[in-house]
Amino acid sequence: MEKLCLGQRKLSPLRSVSPEFYRAHKNPFIKSLQDLAASPGATPQPRISVWNEYTLEIRNASQRLWLGEATADQALGDVKTVVQKSWDRHRHRQDAAPSRWLSFLPFGLIGLLGVGLVGAARRERRRLAKVSGVEKPVRSNASLRKGLAFFSPWGIGLLVFLAYPVASSIVYSFCDYSVLSPPRWIGLQNFVDLFQDEVFWIALKNTLIYVVIALPLGLTVALFFALLLDAKLRGSSIYRTLLFLPTLVPVVAGATIWIWMLNGEFGVINHFLHEASFGLFPKTSWLAERRFALPSLILVSTWTVGQTVLTLLAAMQDVPRSIYEAADIDGASFWQKIRHVTIPMISPVIYFNAIMGIIGALQVFATPYIMTAGGPARATLFYTQRMHENAFYFLRMGYACAMAWILFLVVLGLTALAHRLGHTRVHYGGA
Repeated sequence: MEKLCLGQRKLSPLRSVSPEFYRAHKNPFIKSLQDLAASPGATPQPRISVWNEYTLEIRNASQRLWLGEATADQALGDVKTVVQKSWDRHRHRQDAAPSRWLSFLPFGLIGLLGVGLVGAARRERRRLAKVSGVEKPVRSNASLRKGLAFFSPWGIGLLVFLAYPVASSIVYSFCDYSVLSPPRWIGLQNFVDLFQDEVFWIALKNTLIYVVIALPLGLTVALFFALLLDAKLRGSSIYRTLLFLPTLVPVVAGATIWIWMLNGEFGVINHFLHEASFGLFPKTSWLAERRFALPSLILVSTWTVGQTVLTLLAAMQDVPRSIYEAADIDGASFWQKIRHVTIPMISPVIYFNAIMGIIGALQVFATPYIMTAGGPARATLFYTQRMHENAFYFLRMGYACAMAWILFLVVLGLTALAHRLGHTRVHYGGA
């Protein structure tokens, strides 16, 4: 494989192979394959989504073999099943005729939205005119033109960078679309295939586990540090700065630091645990073992709670001190004041951070993509990573658009659930 990549002038980690490699190889035709790949006019690897998926499945099978989760026959058998299913789906979708008019359908949706907004505005204007008794103000047209002129930069940006991508994702979620060729209308087939895709459910399960554990843990850690800083300790401004600094570190740099810290051979965490336990704690491959990979990423997520700490701290310092004085008079303990005074009074800020945390955790991508790339054996494959693979690696943009709208429904559902569970427990001052 390495020599074939070199023969096709593809980037390869193996720069040279000795002649002994060919003589000792069990396959007598490997040299002829290399010569064929290096010959003039040789074609490169096929540029179809199935080939890219095959290479990814081979990597996953190798990781399963390394972890001892499957034998070679089982792992390669699973690869064959998945790739055959993908190939059959690819061939079936080619039966649909390509249609370029589908590329213009998003503009039609934007036009319908614009017509609806104009109609609503005119209806509201007639209602106001009926209430005020003035049919048409003298300077209304001039004011409208000036308002539209000031609105136009933001409105153009809204249409180009938000409205068109959203409308396109709606249309392409019902199409077989690779960006490089005209879309093919296939109806609900993308959604049907998604619900039959085992990897889709693995990614969704990993993401939900991450949300359920990382979000409460992050809020708890942030609340703990906010309570410490609210105690007016000496040097609290320095501690605030140290807590906030990790949020300023670029994601790639932060992920690289954690890769080094969690390294199984020379990582700082392994070294510290080994020394603290007097050599009893064994070296652990935190990112290379299934049982530790996802918990390690959850641990990394607590590193950037500094912004949440500051918002909670600001809310705590806004609580009237008279309430704490009344609690002291009633004989309330430290923990009772936290439970019955502090948390209820800052509950709107906690609720806001919980909602934003749900949305952010469901869209987590950069840190796990850099640190584990979904491994080992898809133990840390998150939803947005799988969506990225489908869109830009497998060239299934329509499939990825369908995943995006399912993610939107999941975010909407969890946000509605959080609102239903929390609206009775959130206390707004003066309400």
